[in-house]
Amino acid sequence: MIYGISASKDVKISKIAGQLYEGIKLDNTIERLCLYLESFDVKNKTKENYYRHLRTMIPEYSIGIFDNSDITKIYGKV
Repeated sequence: MIYGISASKDVKISKIAGQLYEGIKLDNTIERLCLYLESFDVKNKTKENYYRHLRTMIPEYSIGIFDNSDITKIYGKV
């Protein structure tokens, strides 16, 4: 996946699969990659990696307050 994303400079499965040149039908490669992504827990892995990275940047005994309410304001004006 990483090679395909780097080579195609795109995150679409069809573009990634096209860059892998596996010698089999493109549809089979796309299906294999989709099955892999279904089994991969993207949400938790992303969160784990994010927290691991944050821990390297923040001193051990710091207090952090995160306010997610500013991300989306349903009735807010642009």
